[in-house]
Amino acid sequence: MRNVLYLINHAGRAGTERYVLSLVEAAPAHGWRPHFAYNEGGALSERIAALRVPSERIEMRGPFDLRAARALGAYCRSARIDVVHTSFLRENYIALLARRFFCPRAEVVYTNHVMLANPWPIKAANRLMTRGNRRIIAVCGAARERLVKNGNDARKIAVIHNAVDPAEWRPGDGHAATRAAARARHAIAGGATVFLCASRFSPEKGHRFLIEAFALLAGGGGNANGADGASASNGADNANGAGEAGVADEAGTAGAAGGAGAADRAVRASASNGAGNANGAGAASVAKAKGAGAADRVARASASNGADNANGAEGAGMADEVGAADGASVAKANGASAAGGAGSRACLLLAGDGPLLGEMKALAASLGLGERVRFAGHV
Repeated sequence: MRNVLYLINHAGRAGTERYVLSLVEAAPAHGWRPHFAYNEGGALSERIAALRVPSERIEMRGPFDLRAARALGAYCRSARIDVVHTSFLRENYIALLARRFFCPRAEVVYTNHVMLANPWPIKAANRLMTRGNRRIIAVCGAARERLVKNGNDARKIAVIHNAVDPAEWRPGDGHAATRAAARARHAIAGGATVFLCASRFSPEKGHRFLIEAFALLAGGGGNANGADGASASNGADNANGAGEAGVADEAGTAGAAGGAGAADRAVRASASNGAGNANGAGAASVAKAKGAGAADRVARASASNGADNANGAEGAGMADEVGAADGASVAKANGASAAGGAGSRACLLLAGDGPLLGEMKALAASLGLGERVRFAGHV
């Protein structure tokens, strides 16, 4: 059995951490023995410790931290690590330095989850550093484009979409009781069609477009072209406004605060198709582990990357076909299909926290949505 080490600076509670946990859990079935290294502890490090996976804390002060690279190299030598898998630039650079100077046998794989433009000094460093990566993984086509623009070696980049097993989303035993209790907890009428989106409230997630599109579905007014509004506020880089702020990208999202049990559709929010993917890998397992019974269907929509629309849409009612040019048509083409014409009975349940939470609450109020949009707290 070969050894793989998953390296992350902050082992907290977010999409990338869920991605890493999914890989750790799946590794043994594929002939890999997982190891874990981190700097700042949190929910992820606690979960991995409970799995009895060998773990090491390594202080990582920055991307060119040679002390961290030396410590990582020492661990890789002692544990005979074959592959170091990183998820952020800091960790990737440290792993590449460890390979170059302290443990040449360990290959480095980098999965990028962040759709941000790098300044020119980082782009220049990427051109040099990423030559040492064995492979760079982009979670969608838009993420690959951003990686190339940021100076990463295009020859090393592979697009690997995140996946969710639809079987894990099917309601289990006791679903009716869980559903009723979850809806009561959030003061949601039993007959309402509930869309759940569990995601951090940050610009790259595209919540503005999601709320404006929901306003059209629910008859609450709002911007006739929600994609334009989201593109302007989020500053994403795809020229297609609808693509910048797809209602949901890639199937699957994690349940939060019992929200999954209350939902009919799980919606993924992303401003550029790649940013929200982090939660996708194994996200259904989170809902299942919470005993929430999960959602009745997984909804997905992505207008920025047509290829994505053919993948993983089993059981999806919200976006069987996407390609709309603006927010209004996205809402009409996908929202009406999702709710089965029940826009007047629809409720949007947003679970999460983050810097834009207050702004999104104000937006929902300004669109006259009132209790049609609920905020469920931390993911």
